Amino acid sequence: MNLPPATTEALTAEEIAEIRAQAQAAVAEFPTVTAAAVAADVKYTTFHGWLRDAYSGDNAAVALKVRRWLAARRDAAGPASALPEVPGWLPTPTAAKIMPILQFAQIATSFTLIAGEPGLSKTCTAKHYRDITPHVWIVQCEPSMSSVNPLLQAICREMGIAERMATRLSWSIGQHVAGRRGLLIVDEAQFLDVRALEQLRTFPEKYGLGVALLGNRSVFARIQGGGNTDRSQLSSRLSMRDYLRAAQLGDIVALLDAWGVSDDEERKFLAQVAKKPGALRNLTLTLSLASTVAAGASRRRDLGDIRSAWAQLSGDMSGVAA
Repeated sequence: MNLPPATTEALTAEEIAEIRAQAQAAVAEFPTVTAAAVAADVKYTTFHGWLRDAYSGDNAAVALKVRRWLAARRDAAGPASALPEVPGWLPTPTAAKIMPILQFAQIATSFTLIAGEPGLSKTCTAKHYRDITPHVWIVQCEPSMSSVNPLLQAICREMGIAERMATRLSWSIGQHVAGRRGLLIVDEAQFLDVRALEQLRTFPEKYGLGVALLGNRSVFARIQGGGNTDRSQLSSRLSMRDYLRAAQLGDIVALLDAWGVSDDEERKFLAQVAKKPGALRNLTLTLSLASTVAAGASRRRDLGDIRSAWAQLSGDMSGVAA
């Protein structure tokens, strides 16, 4: 019987040993050898034996697969190393408006609402508050969880509650938060229907769990109701509420300072960018892209990089002053 010729690239024993040494160094960056084997797409027993030079099969074939994996890791590390460090949460004027509402919602176990235009650090500030405060949970809504049951399931997952019976989800949440004086922050609340919002408004009184809704203008309008008596239960239960219309000058200045933008023309251009829908998020995305491109070319970021980055992100330079 004629067999097809072997397609495995010929590797010397020295080359295999060198690949093995590189793989051993790479494996040290993983929590377990199993995790590294999964990343390399090599069966664990094969990978483990090959690493120890105790594999009785085709060592060259494994070495070739491992070499491709190592090369892919190096290729991925190149762009990643060029990525700038994005500033985290900043104590901006807008953040200073959001924090007291979150604090009041938790301390007074009340139902609150913070709504506004996108890119004003609502989510970032909420995460910061969670990180510095005990018994705070954040659920980020999406269209698929607009109704009561998916919402309650998401809250249970966030709180680490193992409950499967739909009729016991709310009760289980109540048992979990009892006596904690906690706060549930519900982000992207515009995706929730009225019944889901009604479910949330019962938590402060029924379970002593403060609730803070974060969302856009549509959830603000729906809860306010505009005189709609069907929404009066929701609106009347709100204690503190605020609508954030635009990034404040102090927000923009703080973010530009954090990014190290000192050139007057760059700051002027980026201040105009921050007035577009997306506000502070625009600045972060624009500066991230501009900085990455400049770093990849081994040069300092300049106004041209910033202009080009904004043009790519927005698809249109019209209305942005030089």
